[in-house]
Amino acid sequence: MNKETIPASEQLLKIILSEGEDKIKHFFSEKGYTKDEVEDLIVAFNKYVISGNKKLSLLSVTQLQDLGAEGIIEEFLSNTDEIAEAISSSFHHYQRYKKKIIDTYQESKSWDKVITTAVYEETQEGNEPFLDYVEEFYHTKVKDAKHLQKLTGITAETLEGLEDTILKAKICRFERALEIALKKGAKYKDLLQIKPKEYGLPEKWKTWREGDQYNSIIWAIAEEFLIFEPGGLMMLPSLKIIAKEIDAPYSVVMDAYKDVNNTKIVESKEEQVFNRLRKAVRIYIKNQPKTWRDEMLFNSKGESWTKEDAKRTEEGYIDTFITWFKILLYQELLPGDPSTDMEAKIIEYHKETIYKYFKSYLDEAKDIYNKLQDKAKLTALKKAISYYYLP
Repeated sequence: MNKETIPASEQLLKIILSEGEDKIKHFFSEKGYTKDEVEDLIVAFNKYVISGNKKLSLLSVTQLQDLGAEGIIEEFLSNTDEIAEAISSSFHHYQRYKKKIIDTYQESKSWDKVITTAVYEETQEGNEPFLDYVEEFYHTKVKDAKHLQKLTGITAETLEGLEDTILKAKICRFERALEIALKKGAKYKDLLQIKPKEYGLPEKWKTWREGDQYNSIIWAIAEEFLIFEPGGLMMLPSLKIIAKEIDAPYSVVMDAYKDVNNTKIVESKEEQVFNRLRKAVRIYIKNQPKTWRDEMLFNSKGESWTKEDAKRTEEGYIDTFITWFKILLYQELLPGDPSTDMEAKIIEYHKETIYKYFKSYLDEAKDIYNKLQDKAKLTALKKAISYYYLP
């Protein structure tokens, strides 16, 4: 593919997609998006098609003309659930999360209910709309965790947990500012003018990864230009084209590519280990005597349960066992990180079984993270386990 082919193909794709805009609008409208959301999603869809498909990037101008608007659009709208998720996931998170938080509070009148359901269920992205709504509700800026606790009366979370909520909310505010700037056509020099301190952040911070201005910028670039999509360097636009579009050094865009894809690789490898562990735990259960299964799975009610009940209970036990495994894994990777009383009890009770039957999986998972050398992410994962699964 010569240098002239890329812009010619891109221009042709834009023309072809504009011809099929009504069909794309209809598709997203049927998925329940508002008029404003649909307009944003059309822009995202065009970018997804132009820059996110290896197959199209290899076609000539003539072949693209032959395929036409109908063929290209059908190519991407054939699997409605996947395409809606892939394209809309980065749009309008804030508004949807905030509505859920407001609805939860209006129904329950309980900030404990809000923070343990509407906020935690949405992971990090739920923290920003939560903090914003609290500040709007009480007409004041939240200073710190003690101030937040005094305003809301929250008892379901510790001061440390509330500080973490505030930090994540500030990070989201900062990173959303970068995202919006890129969508409006900001250049790299413009992104550098968006300072973390303006959002109440220090120069460096820790969540699931090491954070600072530069790492937030390269992550925003990766998200905006779909660098994380399968196909990597084989897709359009190339990293050089992205660098040119935002007037950034090529090294910056390459850092974005490396950072995002290294993270994806680790997550993929980790998931592979846990999937194989699930199968091993299932075999372990089947090899246990009936008395063990009755006690551990059915609480001596096995005879009155159907096969569907037994299967559902077995899967629940496996899910819980994976959680125990992760607690031990993260604690061994972070030996200096203090454990809660519940974590310590779980480790004491299950360590022997895990070491006896599943140590190879433990060693494999530890090796993945030792190579990553990202303690911030491990700390965040460890905290997430406590938030979601432990009383």
